[in-house]
Amino acid sequence: MVLHIVPSSGTEAWRDSLVWVGFASTKTAPIVCGWTTHFPTDTAIGSPGTGRIGKTGRVDTQSETPATRAGGLRALGAPAAVAAGAVVATAILHFRDPHQPGSYGFCPVYALTGWWCPACGGLRAVHDLTNLDFGAAVAGNVLIVPFIAVMIFAWIRWARQRWHGRSEPIFVVGPRVTVGVLIFLAAFTVTRNTSWGSWLAPA
Repeated sequence: MVLHIVPSSGTEAWRDSLVWVGFASTKTAPIVCGWTTHFPTDTAIGSPGTGRIGKTGRVDTQSETPATRAGGLRALGAPAAVAAGAVVATAILHFRDPHQPGSYGFCPVYALTGWWCPACGGLRAVHDLTNLDFGAAVAGNVLIVPFIAVMIFAWIRWARQRWHGRSEPIFVVGPRVTVGVLIFLAAFTVTRNTSWGSWLAPA
């Protein structure tokens, strides 16, 4: 499809002209519509490859922006790969029990300081979730269940955007939220390493 912009006055000046837009097609008759606009005569309007109107009156309809990116099944390649990786990792955690000491190495934070880090117990919690033992999963790491829920929500939203050909931020996290999350994780780490917060330590 080619988009032609034609000044109604028939002159080369674009200022204060009535612009008519004709959608030319080899299969259908032209469809014509119009509106009034004001284009400066001494300013270039757009440039090649940007999809904007230039002085020649031609629009580059082949260029793609994030809002017009092709969607459909082809766009789901990356979300499908991430989902497949998550399924494989979950299957490994199910069949190779992380409750066995040394089955997945060791936590460097715990090895160096003797303190449970915020992620300690996470692999055991995922293993328990694959066995539908939610109580044991929460006992392993209480943050794992909400974390997985957020990740699933983010993946669904990402896949929907790819399907519809959109490219937008999944989450917009400001500095206040980032600082708040870091403070929360620090407080969680300290609490699970105290005697009165031992119920948060990995079971």
